[in-house]
Amino acid sequence: MTLKEKFDDLYSTILASKDERKMKILGCMTKKIMYHTIESHPQRAEELLYILEAVNWNNYLTEKEAD
Repeated sequence: MTLKEKFDDLYSTILASKDERKMKILGCMTKKIMYHTIESHPQRAEELLYILEAVNWNNYLTEKEAD
């Protein structure tokens, strides 16, 4: 199993479980990854934040995706 496959499997398991504790673990890990990305690759972090901001929109496409 590749690392991507392992991540996808764990991610799916966590979301399907609807277990708040597991969701918090995923959130904590995501936060650590994002903080690391902000420090080491700020331009990529900005792109990722722009994608994540879609949760605040009625339309879930980024400008780039809409074009």
